[in-house]
Amino acid sequence: MMWLAERAEAAAPRDLAIGLPVPPAGAELARLVGALNRRLARVEISHVKELQFAADAGHRLRAPVATLRAEAELAMRGDRADQTEALGDRPGR
Repeated sequence: MMWLAERAEAAAPRDLAIGLPVPPAGAELARLVGALNRRLARVEISHVKELQFAADAGHRLRAPVATLRAEAELAMRGDRADQTEALGDRPGR
């Protein structure tokens, strides 16, 4: 049983799909390790989907965010001149 614990502790996050070695058939732990491996496979699938979602969202939001930022910068440049005129802070007064 120690070899199974050592293997589980040594596994890196990218090794989720590989799972743990299943003990020989008929062994008491075979069923438990099989269940854990199926669970790890589902976790791996969820992790891959999450990474893909984040990549897609980042890609799809890049252009709209850049457009909003550019429009905000332009609006701020124009508003400063209008605000100073409205407040009577023009040079030469």
